[in-house]
Amino acid sequence: MKHRILYLLSALCILLTGCSALPGNTGDEIAYWTGEAPFHAAVIPAAPTCTDGVFYADGQALPTETFSGTLPEGQLTFLWCQYGGQIFLQNQQEDWSAEPISGSMDAVLCRLRDPEQLDQGRYALAWLESGQLTWLLPDLLTPYGIWQLEVSPDLQQAIFLTRQANRQGAFYCDGQQVVDLAVACGIAEDASLMLTARWLGADILVIATDDGSQESRLTDVYVYDCATELARPTVSRAAAYIPQRQEDGLHFYAGAAYATYRQNGTLWVTNLRTGETHDTGVSADAPYHICTVGEDIAVVQEQ
Repeated sequence: MKHRILYLLSALCILLTGCSALPGNTGDEIAYWTGEAPFHAAVIPAAPTCTDGVFYADGQALPTETFSGTLPEGQLTFLWCQYGGQIFLQNQQEDWSAEPISGSMDAVLCRLRDPEQLDQGRYALAWLESGQLTWLLPDLLTPYGIWQLEVSPDLQQAIFLTRQANRQGAFYCDGQQVVDLAVACGIAEDASLMLTARWLGADILVIATDDGSQESRLTDVYVYDCATELARPTVSRAAAYIPQRQEDGLHFYAGAAYATYRQNGTLWVTNLRTGETHDTGVSADAPYHICTVGEDIAVVQEQ
């Protein structure tokens, strides 16, 4: 059973990843916390900024490096630095983009935009120390028109999305083969769906939402086990969250293993790994926001 705790916060920020809004106001309360370990407050260091080609943090200049790599298709150049155990980038090229890889300090993920299909691109790894630029799993990924990709921290696996005729495709590449996640989850080929997929620890979270009217969208959630190559459904035919009607449907959070929804006047939490639900006891009409800490979430009541 998850903990329901009340913690009075001082003006300290909470050490969070992917937080929708930092609960830094005096009097804000952690009204519900999905984690097993006690919740702790800690100061979040401000992210560095880049000015005139140099990264700064807390008013101090940081060692700033320039990456420059070349492939036959073009050259990529960007600025980068290490700070607080993370990689930060400054990239201003129109045809290339670069972003850090969660859990990796060796390389960053780069995308070369397709000049004919602007929503698609090819992905490469920029190796920071050696200055090499190499295509990511070229023998396996090149045939696909990829519009979104997430690589694993070991840089050997990837999840990617494609746009097909009547739905988005979601795929997993383990370095040896490409798995169609829709097929693995038993989703009908003729279903008109919006598919998304992302890492959930060593597993993959697959979300399939009806591409129907704004009034009737339903969501199914699956967890794909990369080790066994098996998928299991955890949430079936749940109402989908629609931003225009915020009181309705499952609301997902980046990187979290939990989603929220409103029922009978209170806020509920769904464990996406198991499908279990819990009443947080927080009024759905009370001012609150959700913060994520790794895979866990905290419900913060605002005062």
